[in-house]
Amino acid sequence: MKRFKFAVITFILLVVIVMTAYMYWSREQQINFSAKLPTEFNYCSKVINASDQEYIDLKNWLEWNQYGWTNSIAITEIEPITYTSENISINISDYKIAIGYISENGSSSYVIKETPSLLKQCDKK
Repeated sequence: MKRFKFAVITFILLVVIVMTAYMYWSREQQINFSAKLPTEFNYCSKVINASDQEYIDLKNWLEWNQYGWTNSIAITEIEPITYTSENISINISDYKIAIGYISENGSSSYVIKETPSLLKQCDKK
């Protein structure tokens, strides 16, 4: 009987630990991606930098949307808008923004924010 009680208590403690870790990992976060932007991006088959309106719009949007980011295991390409550079990839759809980036400790991190996007789509020619 003592083994059974020990097993039940151990199981409950493991469940509590796992749930606590998951809740911590999946919490909403404040991340200032506008401060992490590279000097230039590949965007809509061209290279843009801080003097381009598309770069300015992205930076402003990221400054205004620092809250509400949640961790994600990985990111799949979200069309139609993608900004890419060596250390960051920003994929934008009408209602979801997914960012993959190299964090300060050198590991890959992925976050998602579900929100309407006001960023412009690439012109289709």
